[in-house]
Amino acid sequence: MRQLLCSRIYFIVSQREWSKRWEGFNNRVLVALTKYHSIILLMRFYERIASLYVDENTLDDLTLDTFDSAKRHTKEGKTGEDLARSMFDECWRANLIGFMADYSIHQVILVFGYYVYVRGRQQQLKEKGELAESKDIHGGSLAISLIKKSTLLVISRGIALGFASFGGAIGSLALPGWGTLAGTNLGDSFASSLLDDMISAPKL
Repeated sequence: MRQLLCSRIYFIVSQREWSKRWEGFNNRVLVALTKYHSIILLMRFYERIASLYVDENTLDDLTLDTFDSAKRHTKEGKTGEDLARSMFDECWRANLIGFMADYSIHQVILVFGYYVYVRGRQQQLKEKGELAESKDIHGGSLAISLIKKSTLLVISRGIALGFASFGGAIGSLALPGWGTLAGTNLGDSFASSLLDDMISAPKL
């Protein structure tokens, strides 16, 4: 009887936990898809801008297919440190536009988050009748906080680009082509998991 009761309690708690986890799942998926497609569109825009201002060799470096490049270097006989150094340089240049687009989207999200916070805070004070007599918005402090987090965002994206390039180089040593792509994504994900929690707008 006691075991049955414990099992029942465990089942109820588990159901509640899963309900919390799935709550808002659709919104998170929608936000992720919107962010992904926004980054892709912005990448194409930046590539178009680059095509107007840089020479063809530089544009080729910025839009290089690192998958094919790693395989080509391997066929040419590059191995070890020589291959890793070449792929690090190429991954860095080839992913530069993508990381600029990613930074731009996250910067917009950060600024919008601060805007939502200020509007929400003003609404709270208005409801309390304190807006006229209180300076609780702290515009100067919020501006400094935004500048600090924007700077951290630039640094974090730069570090992520470095990690992605390093991962691409290591992946190319293990398996040129697919290893290059996997290493690049793993490097970026690792850096993002370490740094992204530091960059978020204040919450009410």
